[in-house]
Amino acid sequence: MKKNQWTCKQKICFIFEIFPRHAMPLKKLRHIRQMNSRSVRELHAFLSAHLEKIASMMDLLQKAHDHWIVYGKKDKIIMETDTYDFNEALDVLASHGFNKDDYILRVEYERKWGML
Repeated sequence: MKKNQWTCKQKICFIFEIFPRHAMPLKKLRHIRQMNSRSVRELHAFLSAHLEKIASMMDLLQKAHDHWIVYGKKDKIIMETDTYDFNEALDVLASHGFNKDDYILRVEYERKWGML
């Protein structure tokens, strides 16, 4: 969206999945018939690293902009704002090595007035 867009208001929503569907350790767990301490430790290591990655992304976004609504759901953490451009947020995350597989981004546009 253009920086000085007068006709639309955008709302961005970052969704961080605590248990990502594409994660290899979680897929392996579904096929294990009998759990053992090694598989639990592997899951612990994976989840610790993954949650640290989510916390780092949240820190970066909150340093870049201070008007976020942050809340948790059953298996995800959600950050929303309507006062920050999503392109700037993506640039911040990309400059620190995060890519689009690390989060889900939803952008909604609302018409302010008149016709587009």
